Formats: sequence, structure tokens, C-alpha cells
Amino acid sequence: MVPLQTRIFVPPAPPYTNERWVETVAGRILNPVVQKHGINYFWFTRYGGDKVDANVDADVTDIPEVFAPKGIFRSVRFRFWLDGQDRSAVEADIKAEVAAASCWLSDVRPYDDMADLAWERFCGEPFTGPRRQERRDLMRQFLCSSAKLFLHMLQGPLPSGEYFSEQNSCHHNPEGSTFESIHHLFCNMTEVPLRAVVQIGTRMYPPQAGRGALLPIRF
Repeated sequence: MVPLQTRIFVPPAPPYTNERWVETVAGRILNPVVQKHGINYFWFTRYGGDKVDANVDADVTDIPEVFAPKGIFRSVRFRFWLDGQDRSAVEADIKAEVAAASCWLSDVRPYDDMADLAWERFCGEPFTGPRRQERRDLMRQFLCSSAKLFLHMLQGPLPSGEYFSEQNSCHHNPEGSTFESIHHLFCNMTEVPLRAVVQIGTRMYPPQAGRGALLPIRF
């Protein structure tokens, strides 16, 4: 498989002006591309940052100023693996969908999935070559499954062009998101350490760094 990546920048304009802007990018750009070309392995993440941050995995030298009127760029990093698909055709369709959605990208470039998904952040000891390859594959499956669930929950578009996630009225999801139950099962199975930092102070004597209580959270 050939790992590739691109970074899609989103303008501060409709239909990207509310908290559902990533759902809208996924519905208008990502889903059409992965469906058309049968891309089975892909994932994406959201970012907001200044021009220094925006220049990571992208070249924002020529990005129009309208994308960051207050100096903050919003973007979606899209990582995907081609397995026999025509790379030039996929890249052409990504660029066409991005332009049609009034977004912007600089290029589609190689993605070092081993350096990203199998480094110390995602792989503890023993940090060996074969074990890193296995961890890369497992991380890819985990992230791709999460991305596919995200797309499967998409609803829309609304007349405004926005997409949104399905609403879930089950009492196990008090905030209305199906991901609440998915998150619960992940935490229940892995017992991932979660801690809330509680600091107490007043306006006259505000909380000081390093002073507070760590409260464990269980799901």
C-alpha cells in the first residue's frame, strides 16, 4: 500500500462557520473521494493554529489571506493508503472536490506512516522493528475504523450545505452522540488512565501551578 496525505484548509465562511465544520468537510470532500475510489484505509484529524503550525505537512506560502483573517487557520489532515488505485486520478479528484467546496490545499504528498503511527507515542517497549510494524498496522486499523464510523454517522446535507452527525436519544448517550457509548467501551476495555486536575482558589488568591488534586475518572 502507498501511504499519502494532504491538508485541507477551511475558510471562515458558510457552510463552515459552526462547530460542524469538520463534518461538512467530511461529507463534501472526504466521503465522495473514498467512496468513488474504494479507499479502505484512511483517517483524518482537525486542527486550528497559526501559520507556523499550518505549514506542517503543507506549504501555505500561497494560501489566500481569506483563510485566516485573524491569523488562525483551520484544517483537516487527511491520511490515506492506496492499494492499486490510480494515484493521479485520486489526487485529481481530491483537488477537484476541495476546489468545489471552496477549500484549499497545497499538494498531496507521501506519508511516513511508520514514523507517525509506530513511534514512541504509540508504541512502548520493546521498541523493535517487527513490533513497530505490527503496531503501525494495528493503529492504522483502529484509526481507519474510527474514521469509517464517523462517516457512517454523517447526515445531510442541509439546504445550507452543512453536514452533521446523527443524533442518538439512548439514555447511555446523554449528550446525544453515539460516540459516547463507543468512548465508554474503549475506556472500559482498556482502563486507560484518566485524571481530572482540580484547583481551588479565589480572585484574590488564584490557583497556583502545581497545586491541586488529581481525581481519577472511570467509565
